[in-house]
Amino acid sequence: MKVRLEFFLARISVLILLFAALPFWQAALVGVFLTWSYQYLVAWYYGVFAMPSMDSMVFMGDDTARVNFISITTLEKYDFSLVLSKAREFMLQKPKLRWHITEIFGDYYWKDTADVDAVLP
Repeated sequence: MKVRLEFFLARISVLILLFAALPFWQAALVGVFLTWSYQYLVAWYYGVFAMPSMDSMVFMGDDTARVNFISITTLEKYDFSLVLSKAREFMLQKPKLRWHITEIFGDYYWKDTADVDAVLP
């Protein structure tokens, strides 16, 4: 599993400073709140969506790991413009099909592609 050491040390140092500056029970409450909510606060500030842990586990593996992707295969002649219109329709219906991944402070977030036509050829 990949771990960015500088971001890990920054997070741990914030927790250590909390316990040094506040009484134990206050530091524990603030530490639990920060641990659970910082990813959502960062997502709100940068205008992205916090990636659930189930999605982020796909990207925390080895660099040579295989990742699933979406493929469309047709066995008969098909007009390519119909394929593009159907893909555009699916991307507008399902947000994860138009989102892309961005990394902020060592964590992965979903960022919405505002223009679906920019993604499709």
